[in-house]
Amino acid sequence: MFNKPPHEGETLRKTAARFQRIINKIVRMSQSPREFGTGELLPVAEIQIIHTVGINPNITVTDLSRQLGLTKGTVSPIVNRLVGRDYLKKARSSQDGRKVKLELTNKGEIASQGYEKYAEEYVSQYAQEISYGEWVIVNETLVKLEAFVDTKIQESP
Repeated sequence: MFNKPPHEGETLRKTAARFQRIINKIVRMSQSPREFGTGELLPVAEIQIIHTVGINPNITVTDLSRQLGLTKGTVSPIVNRLVGRDYLKKARSSQDGRKVKLELTNKGEIASQGYEKYAEEYVSQYAQEISYGEWVIVNETLVKLEAFVDTKIQESP
């Protein structure tokens, strides 16, 4: 399949370039807001937060940040904006009054369900183009890639 091992020379450069192109395209896609059933356009960062709260009711901002792989400083202003736009609501924890839990409003529930449908169609469309074996390899590769990126984030100053 390869004239050289995949981690050497030109093959490595081509793979790195393809990887960077994919990242750039994902970033470009994430900058295009979409409508998810509420009549309002939502950027990817906002709908991901809404959906993550929807599948993790009563999650804290700290846990939400961890789950999304973002800093609390990035997530907090988006959460506040979504509270102001009536997608999320905050409630103090009954067990620990210092903790603030996040929940979806009715509008947030509609958006979360719309995103669920969109994501399912998006992933399903890709899944139809590859075999089950390729799907397993993609998932295994993504797990390894995420672990590698996490390590690099921890190493950075």
